[in-house]
Amino acid sequence: MPQGGGADHYAQDARQFASWNVDYVKMDGCNLWVPEGKTKEQAYRDAYNGVAKALRESGRDMVLSASAPAYFQQGEWGGSDWHKVLGWVGETGQLWREGKDIKVYNPATPATSRWSSVMGNYGYNRWLGRYAGPGNWNDPDFLIAGAPGLTAAESRSQVALWAMMASPFILSSDVSKLTPAGLAALGNTRMIELDQDPMGRQGAVVSSNATFEILVRPLANGDRAVAVLNRSAGTRDINVPLDEFGLTDCTADAQDLWTGTRRTVSGTLTGKVAGHDTGVWRLTTRGCAEAVPTGQIVGDGAKCADGANTTGVGAVVMATCTGAPDQRWVLGEDTSVRLAGECLSAGEDGLVELADCGPLQERQPGQSWTHRRDGALVEETGGLCLTAPAAAATPDAPAGRLQLAPCGDHRVDQAWALPV
Repeated sequence: MPQGGGADHYAQDARQFASWNVDYVKMDGCNLWVPEGKTKEQAYRDAYNGVAKALRESGRDMVLSASAPAYFQQGEWGGSDWHKVLGWVGETGQLWREGKDIKVYNPATPATSRWSSVMGNYGYNRWLGRYAGPGNWNDPDFLIAGAPGLTAAESRSQVALWAMMASPFILSSDVSKLTPAGLAALGNTRMIELDQDPMGRQGAVVSSNATFEILVRPLANGDRAVAVLNRSAGTRDINVPLDEFGLTDCTADAQDLWTGTRRTVSGTLTGKVAGHDTGVWRLTTRGCAEAVPTGQIVGDGAKCADGANTTGVGAVVMATCTGAPDQRWVLGEDTSVRLAGECLSAGEDGLVELADCGPLQERQPGQSWTHRRDGALVEETGGLCLTAPAAAATPDAPAGRLQLAPCGDHRVDQAWALPV
């Protein structure tokens, strides 16, 4: 209903699409009119629900790709309205674009690298696994593997990272001009099978630093996929202990999803990963206890909860992610959140701290946590939310301590990404 105009044409358009036997509709949100008295977020919710209703009533099943979140994105971690839209967009579509477009090919400058664009879209998508599942998919935009602007290694990385994130595989390139290496990556049936795993669980970043990023994804048959992204320009050795992502005292059959080769891994996954490349392995374990979600807890500004005790005994602070043991959290079935055997606990003066924890029946109040779909990590006794400290005034300022505060409406500083 544009200002001064008449009713929308969603139902009319949906019937037309159905008459054409359309299977898939991508709905952008450019120039959407915001009626007086409504917020932009409310206007988008009404519009996308109107489109979804029209498609449902068209007489034909059509997939809806909704772009609503992309019109609210504010940097990698986003703002409050972005998180609100991510919370409801699954009511409307089966997949959604959450952020900026992937960089398009420019024939005037064909050699221009598009690697930073791939990393940027991967960057905002990697923290949003809590919204993904069968019938609802986070979409960081098109695959451009094999097209100008990406090397062979970078093409492999995009395919691998999109597969680990259960992201839609939608190609946007001149297919006749794709490189052989790009075609091989796009057509790798093991990677496609990983992307389409029926559990539909998006992989999570469990460890990251300036050079490496490790992602883990649980799979429907009990296997776990592990990917290692090498952000540096040179080939690097990798050495990833299985207990760093929740598999203790383990032996695993590891299949390299790029080559199909298999080997036995006892305790540590090793290998080499080329610069800007991503290695991916499917692990089938033998004689292991059930995997326990283990890895970093990431919050506002894509920083990590850190138990280094830099500001006092038991203190938990926000720090740059390093992949070090003081950022390796374990999520217990008993709703505890542990680091090095101690429990994340409600402390004095609204702060959180690490404290002794025993079996469930002996645990102190303030040591049980629930992770909500909106990203909030709620301490069950007091009903308060884990809250990131305000950003330091200068880079050299002491790191602020994490605290508990009343849960707000999609507060950015109360959204957390956890290991799986």
